[in-house]
Amino acid sequence: MYRFLATGDVDGETVELTYGDLERQSLAIGTWLQAAGYSNSRALLLYPPGLDFVSSFYGCLAGAVVAVPHHCRV
Repeated sequence: MYRFLATGDVDGETVELTYGDLERQSLAIGTWLQAAGYSNSRALLLYPPGLDFVSSFYGCLAGAVVAVPHHCRV
């Protein structure tokens, strides 16, 4: 399970992503990337800190796309 500490504090708000949810989201993203013809290309991932980045990163791996992460400040 992935857990994101939204406030940065262990006792603060957390958001969780189970491995099953991660698999479903990643495969959906990977399938979309392949269907759109993006296999064997690169994707710039501009996400603020959080679990959306994790799903997108693994989605790129599932879709045979090279993920290029970049930290996006909110």
